[in-house]
Amino acid sequence: MTREQIRKLTPKEILSKANLGLEKLSKNMVDDLQEDTNEKPDDAKFMAVRILKNKGVLIEMATENGVEWLKQKKISKGFEQCFLGMVTIKGKTYQVVVQFLPTRLRHYLEEITAHIEEENEMFRGSIVSAKWLRNPDNWGTNQMKAHAVLTMNSRHEANDLIKHGILIEGT
Repeated sequence: MTREQIRKLTPKEILSKANLGLEKLSKNMVDDLQEDTNEKPDDAKFMAVRILKNKGVLIEMATENGVEWLKQKKISKGFEQCFLGMVTIKGKTYQVVVQFLPTRLRHYLEEITAHIEEENEMFRGSIVSAKWLRNPDNWGTNQMKAHAVLTMNSRHEANDLIKHGILIEGT
């Protein structure tokens, strides 16, 4: 199907096609799934569809168990391939504002996320992205501190960061 054809589908038709994609995925990947002892859970199915204003589609799964299964890299890539690149799985992310970081990190903030995770004993990949809250080009000439936004993969990690704080380059 083309993107235009997909845009003409009703939420019920999208839901049906998404669930067919899950079934196709579990049949196509049966060998891979058995090797990893990670077979598709019985409750892994889509339950609701919402068409967004930007023409995107939000599809909700029946259970958290199904979501965790689908979020695995191998599984999500396989599901996306069922739709020939027209589907991208995006998990829910959580943004946390980190205050008063030294401006000397101006050009390095995005590059040091792995180091931040290691320094704070976080799971690898917990930080999806890091960016300055305000464009560095708009900083004052003598500005020493700035705020940043860390986008986290997990609600639990984001809440821990808020509750306990975070070390970034010793700050």
